[in-house]
Order: sequence, then structure tokens, then C-alpha cells
Amino acid sequence: QSSYRKVLMRELSNFRVLPNQVSDRKCAEMISEDGIHILVNLNSHTAGERNAIFACRPAPVQVVYLAFPGTHGADYLDYNVVDKTVCPAEHRPYYSEALAYMPHCYQTNSF
Repeated sequence: QSSYRKVLMRELSNFRVLPNQVSDRKCAEMISEDGIHILVNLNSHTAGERNAIFACRPAPVQVVYLAFPGTHGADYLDYNVVDKTVCPAEHRPYYSEALAYMPHCYQTNSF
């Protein structure tokens, strides 16, 4: 476990791990029952993604961030976190999600 994850587990009122053995539908039910207001997809189209959970629409606001800054073209994602480099203003029409622009860089790293 990363030090960042340990901080989150300590500081959050509810931290739940959704194991791969639990179906996407069941995970969506658990998220909904937990009353999550904003659900953030950090895996996007990368290995281990669970986009089917988001397709069940378990939270009122669903955001895609970090792994893939392009559009998903999915009606179940409300916002995409980007910056002006990965999504210049002239690319806005190609995104199905509303765009949340970070002021400097959408991807922050800690080295």
C-alpha cells in the first residue's frame, strides 16, 4: 500500500475496497448504498478498468480523471478533468463530458 493510500484510509470516513471477485453490478449497488455523491474513474481504459460499474450510474456525479484524458463518449460520465494542453479549446466539441480544466496540469506527480 502506498503512503498516499494509507493517508486516505485514515482520513476518510468510509474507505471501501472493491475486489475483482465482486461483480460490477454488486459493486455499483455497494457504491449507491454508501451514498457516494461523486465517483471518480481513475483507470479509464487501462488494465483493470471497471467501466461497467460506472455504466450502472451508482453516483449522481461521475468523473473521469488521470489515466486517459480523451473523451469516453459515454453518457454515464459527467465530467472529464483536463488541462489546456491535453484538451485545447478547439477540441471541446469532441468531448461528450463537461470539461473541468485544471489551471496548470491535469496530471500531478509526486517524485
